[in-house]
Amino acid sequence: MGSSRWPGHTTVRPASRARVRCASNSSSAISVASGSHHESSSQKATNGVAHRATPTLRPTAPRFSGSATTSTRPPDSEASPFDTSTESSSDALSTRTIGHVVVSSRRFTTTASSDERFRLAMTNEVRDSVTMSNGSTRQPGRQTGWRRALVTGGAGFVGSHLCKALLDRRVEVVCVDDLSTSAPGAHERLAGRAGYHFLRHDVSEPLPPEYATMPFDVVFHLASPASPVDYLRMPTATMRVGSSGTAVALAVAERCGARFVLASTSEVYGDPLEHPQRETYWGNVNPVGPRSVYDEAKRYAEALTFATRRERGVSVGVARIFNTYGPGMRSDDGRAVPTFCRQALDGEPITVAGNGLQTRSLCFVNDTVAGLIALGLSDFAGPVNIGNPDELTVLRIAELIRDMAGTDSPIRFIPRPVDDPKRRCPDVSLAVHRLGWAPVVDYARGLAVTVEHFRSARANVHLTPPSPVVALGGNR
Repeated sequence: MGSSRWPGHTTVRPASRARVRCASNSSSAISVASGSHHESSSQKATNGVAHRATPTLRPTAPRFSGSATTSTRPPDSEASPFDTSTESSSDALSTRTIGHVVVSSRRFTTTASSDERFRLAMTNEVRDSVTMSNGSTRQPGRQTGWRRALVTGGAGFVGSHLCKALLDRRVEVVCVDDLSTSAPGAHERLAGRAGYHFLRHDVSEPLPPEYATMPFDVVFHLASPASPVDYLRMPTATMRVGSSGTAVALAVAERCGARFVLASTSEVYGDPLEHPQRETYWGNVNPVGPRSVYDEAKRYAEALTFATRRERGVSVGVARIFNTYGPGMRSDDGRAVPTFCRQALDGEPITVAGNGLQTRSLCFVNDTVAGLIALGLSDFAGPVNIGNPDELTVLRIAELIRDMAGTDSPIRFIPRPVDDPKRRCPDVSLAVHRLGWAPVVDYARGLAVTVEHFRSARANVHLTPPSPVVALGGNR
């Protein structure tokens, strides 16, 4: 440990830390299986491809060997999708059990170019299938039966991935977004696709008549500033979209007889006292703090959604989305993963709030989108947690990203923001049993794809970084 190079702050290069087990005996705890037997994390798959079992939630050795001081990239045995040393063109199939659901996923290895590896890693094949305990197989959203979907906030990070997934399934998409917090280039990438329609509009206001009278089969309401940088900058707008915006989207669903899916958030649990968080937990929220505009907007949106269901008979589903990450995030949006990626790739100090031991559970965006589609296809109202039950400390997330970036950025500890949750980890057993959904993309693959995205984008886009004090203000 060296001395600090920045007065008033502590800079260290800490040794790698183990993952933290979710303190629960619930059925959401993950066990790992391949065939009929359990594997240790050191076992190898066939064809020379490293086959690590999806991590259990008990304390284990770090995913990448070596300390953070010397490790600059995942070792070859981790079979990153961007590992050019891999000789095999085969892919390895891994399975795991969550509750009574066996989830299978593929680790991609190829000798193709890095662009091709990126394309492979981002295809729908990242999610292979969900096999129920009775032997039947679901592939959520591959054949939806929907003809047209309305997606509010469809130019945002999760929203743009949802629009793409729906278009891939031949669903016509009407994206409504005011572009105030849109993901860079998201709308432009979708604009040329058949079946994609875009309306620049504040969903807090009624839709224009030509859109308000369109028939829809499903309405996904994702519109809202979601990062601390945005909702601290637009507090009243955040409250309006959670209240008036939700009412507008619900009215469209009611008129059409469409299924309504609300993208709520784990922030409704606040700084939780229950771990992992189940949907029956009412939360521990400060209703007047700086974060309250987002937390309370989503809590109100949930209340309005269920009130409309009871009073008007609208078919609704409420998803409580936990921390989601992946390609397409804005590097300046203030959340942990994009902030750490930008800092590591630029060789800057990585700013970690507090001592870094607060935890988050990161879910890759493909998995989150699959969960939203699965909820839309069901008749389950929820609320239901959509997230990854594999819990990491924020410090460990920073170390993993630094290793994958291949830089030597020091860790710089800064003050924790007000009301920053100390632990965040979902119990997903309800999603497993009611939706047949579980996350399948592990940290090794998901973070590798995300770091590669930011590595490619940084040469083309220069964005002013946020204040480091708010950089971890909301690690959703």
